[in-house]
Amino acid sequence: DTVNVAAGTYAESGIEVTTGYISIVGASGTIVVAPSGCPSSAPSAVFHLHADNITLSGFKVDANGQCTNGVHIGDLEEITVAGVAVSNTEVYGANYGITLSWGSSYSSSSPNVVSNNNIHNNDTGVLIDSAHWNRVEDNNIHDNSNSGILIGSCVQASCPADEPHDNTITGNTIKNNGTVDTGISTEGIGLGNSAHNNKIFSNVGNGVHNNDETVFNAEKNWWGDVTGPFHETLNPDGEGDAISDFVTFIPWYVNSGRTILSPAVNDDGDTV
Repeated sequence: DTVNVAAGTYAESGIEVTTGYISIVGASGTIVVAPSGCPSSAPSAVFHLHADNITLSGFKVDANGQCTNGVHIGDLEEITVAGVAVSNTEVYGANYGITLSWGSSYSSSSPNVVSNNNIHNNDTGVLIDSAHWNRVEDNNIHDNSNSGILIGSCVQASCPADEPHDNTITGNTIKNNGTVDTGISTEGIGLGNSAHNNKIFSNVGNGVHNNDETVFNAEKNWWGDVTGPFHETLNPDGEGDAISDFVTFIPWYVNSGRTILSPAVNDDGDTV
């Protein structure tokens, strides 16, 4: 089924979507603005999507500094959902623009996909919170005051120590985000998380900051400069966004069009 929402400005929050296999499509110019206090069941959100195979597209979602989340996928408890897609939507004014919460994907064959959105002027653009097998693709994630993307364990959710794993971040532009852990930040992660084919540049702090000793794969990205990302020992001549330890980044793209890779280097520092 498809629900078509007419163009206009709607003062709404706590929009609960609990029926699966449904598409909710906003016409051009459809804006949903959170009212004062963000009336909402937990979690605080403008849209709360917690059923399988929901599609949300075509909206401007203004959390208005009132809601914790612009769009929240999953739940604060272990209500698992899969096959949710959020696309062609602009999200701003939230603590977390789009959140993929605990249990927000339980199937590698039916991931939740956040794609082709404009996510800006939130505290954090995208939060992957103890969630697995999600895909964040082809978004413009910019001008958020903290991280563009945060992958963490139990940030909002009331959950056991459930390390997020097998989440992929591809094809995004991640720029002008604003603290030390800016472009992509990770903490308490599991295996299989990766970021490839993104443009990560002009962030205030690190392009990728891994607060964990589980290695994060950030190979094959553009870092804003032909010399690649700065790392004080592994790439001290890099003039692109900096990276922390426990991040793999070689090879990187040497052009913003992401068509030419730098030479690969082996563990001895030799070009291969």
